[in-house]
Amino acid sequence: ALNVQGEALPCGHSPQEECPEYFIQKLQSFLHSVL
Repeated sequence: ALNVQGEALPCGHSPQEECPEYFIQKLQSFLHSVL
């Protein structure tokens, strides 16, 4: 997740944190490797 300044925070810093940015980065790298 991101904090107020838009900086990446460690995953799991709150009970409901899932860190979608990690999956977005994985998806982007996957798409770049395919296209």
